Amino acid sequence: MPADAPRSADTWAVAADVGGTTIRVGLVAGDGTTEILATEATPRDADELVGVLGRHYRSAAATTGAPVRRWGVGVPGLVDVAAGSVANALNLGIVRPFPLADRLEATAGVRPVLRNDVNCAAVGARDVLAPRGGDDLRDLVYISIGTGLAAGLVLGGRLHRGVHGAAGEIGHVPLPGGNRPCACGQIGCAETIVSGTALSAEAPNGDPALLWDDAFRDDPHCRSVRRRFADALAWLVQGQAMALDPQAVVIGGGVSRVGEPLGTDLEAAIRRRADESRLVRRYGLGAQVTLVPPDLELGVAGAGLSALRGSSA
Repeated sequence: MPADAPRSADTWAVAADVGGTTIRVGLVAGDGTTEILATEATPRDADELVGVLGRHYRSAAATTGAPVRRWGVGVPGLVDVAAGSVANALNLGIVRPFPLADRLEATAGVRPVLRNDVNCAAVGARDVLAPRGGDDLRDLVYISIGTGLAAGLVLGGRLHRGVHGAAGEIGHVPLPGGNRPCACGQIGCAETIVSGTALSAEAPNGDPALLWDDAFRDDPHCRSVRRRFADALAWLVQGQAMALDPQAVVIGGGVSRVGEPLGTDLEAAIRRRADESRLVRRYGLGAQVTLVPPDLELGVAGAGLSALRGSSA
């Protein structure tokens, strides 16, 4: 953070990105500048989550030397923005609507702006990733591959949440030929193949990154897992691209930190689909896809920008 940057209630926000595995907390400025201050394992209990987030808010706000009264929190699950509640966040132990914003306000004295975590990252992609590339991204799909799988949609420059706030729940769209049971009760959901959880079950030592490590590059099992993962992801990318015709499909989340090896596998899978169809070739899917650079914290940035801008985010 620049030493001369203004730190006031109007120009900075505390932001928390609650993932299925890790919570990341930082300060975010109005231009998306982000400083990460803390990371912590995500608790599996809603009451414990309230305590952890409240503690991190107070700690982050205390570092600024001036009051910070804006607070953005991105969480998995179905978020009711108006009510400040979250439901169906299974990785957090939350099934029925839980009044997270009310509870956080009671413990910290400041009511947070609550958003779905992947929607926050989509806002970050629009406002932080796009300027870095020099393009104004008004139509984009952000696909987050972390503990689970979901997408955030920006259409016409605005975040698209859908009628029930559930737009982008692509992790629970069954894949053709899928046969694995999903925690949601369906069979063959995309999340059973394209997610950190699914990869951990197949990876050496339970570490998905090792699937792309040089030591396992030629291992038959690892090759098979990578191929199945890339083909399923390419199918999802094609579906989103052909349904929405976005300027870009951005791949983020913890698994995306594998970087270039993952990008190479996805490019090859998209090329296989294009080789089978002139229509797919015409869409130029490979050129639309980009991986989030590892130095960008889009989830934290988007949560902070949502707090600073409110409904305009």
